[in-house]
Order: sequence, then C-alpha cells, then structure tokens
Amino acid sequence: MKRIISVVFIFFTLSAFAQTGGFDFKIPVRNVKGVVKKLNSELTVIELVKNANKRYVASNLPDEFKKDGLHVTLSGLEAPIPPYIRMAGTPIKLKSIKVTTKEQKSFKLTKKKYKL
Repeated sequence: MKRIISVVFIFFTLSAFAQTGGFDFKIPVRNVKGVVKKLNSELTVIELVKNANKRYVASNLPDEFKKDGLHVTLSGLEAPIPPYIRMAGTPIKLKSIKVTTKEQKSFKLTKKKYKL
C-alpha cells in the first residue's frame, strides 16, 4: 500500500512539474554561437561551438530553424537542470535567434532573425 501511494505521489509531482514547465529561467545568455542538431524526429538541440559538451534545448525554437547543421547565434535565459531530471541539454528560453545571410540562403530560410 505504501508503495502504491509513493508511486502515485511521484506521478502527480512529475505531472505538476511538466505542466508548469518547472524551470527557473534566470541565467542570461547573450550572443552565443551554436549549431542546430536533430537528435531524432522529436528532439532538436543547439550544440555550442566553443563547448561541444554543452547543448541547449529550446522549447520555443522556430520550426524554420530546426535544420540539422544550421549555424545560429542566440540570446535568452538559461535554467539549471533539476537534479532529479535527465535531459538532452540545458533548458533555454530564447529571446532572439539569428543566422548569417549565407546560412539563410544555404538553408532557404524566409527569415534571418526571430525575436521571441
């Protein structure tokens, strides 16, 4: 009985976390260069150019920019990953994301910059 109550409690806790987003976006990030990587059909991350071990997961990344190999410059607010959650990258709430004119032509993008 205790085990069932524990499982139900954990389920509701995680559900509440998922519904609110649960992340505390406080750490400012400005003009960081990265490369978009599609890990699978559902998950796209931005891998930093200067630090290949750091990746960002942005829930508000424009669909047009979800192209594997696209070089971007981004600004936003980063949130630490909670200790009990495993993620493919650090959560980030993008404020702006842009590409060079060369990248825009190469990937046939309609916009060069998004302010979110």
